[in-house]
Amino acid sequence: MAAIVETTRSVPWWKEPTKDQWMAWWAGWLGWTLDAPDEVTTSLRVLNLPPLPGVPPALAGGPVICVDGAVLCSDDDRETTAR
Repeated sequence: MAAIVETTRSVPWWKEPTKDQWMAWWAGWLGWTLDAPDEVTTSLRVLNLPPLPGVPPALAGGPVICVDGAVLCSDDDRETTAR
């Protein structure tokens, strides 16, 4: 589980990276998705979480990026496929 960190930032997290840093991130993720083996899938979601109980204040009210993935392989191939 991820730890919840209280923050008092005056600038939202998505405004901290520069345009060049965002472009590098997008280029890296897109490059990885195009080069990944057929057994690997990934998804990217941009979520706007509401300010509800249980949602950390640092994540509520603005875009949250979620990147996840899955690998499909047999038990025999799991070490080589995951690399």
